[in-house]
Amino acid sequence: MRQILIFFAFFIAANAYSGEHSEWPSGSAMDVGAGINKELVSYQNSMNATINRIGFLLKSACTWCTNDGDDYYDLLKNIKANQAAWATYANAECELLYKLEGPAWNTWTSTRAVRCNAGQAYNRLRQLKRAERCLQRKNKGEEFYSFQNCLYQLAPLSLQQ
Repeated sequence: MRQILIFFAFFIAANAYSGEHSEWPSGSAMDVGAGINKELVSYQNSMNATINRIGFLLKSACTWCTNDGDDYYDLLKNIKANQAAWATYANAECELLYKLEGPAWNTWTSTRAVRCNAGQAYNRLRQLKRAERCLQRKNKGEEFYSFQNCLYQLAPLSLQQ
């Protein structure tokens, strides 16, 4: 009877890890990490879309930005450069925490690193969404100083003096 149970257990395990199923066991570190990684990709896509909408709002509603096409382009370019720098910083911060957490072979450590990245992305997406909502509330024709207040929150490290 014991041999039958062992055979049955191996049969189920072999089928669970065959090419038909690419999922990790439910609740495992890899399964949790894969779910968090999907969230991270979703946040990254949302951040890119939000930045594009911010660019559209600046182009269509900001008189100061539309008077000179170079000003609009430069501002949007700076926002995108800020986003790229933020991504580098957030990744480096989570990588540092990952290294401090313990040995690299520990799968839960890597899961926590991915969770850190997703948390950073979620918070950044909230900043971008707040800036977008602020720009949406601004009336057409307002001067730049009214719009710049919406965008200051995208540089939180500079404001922590």
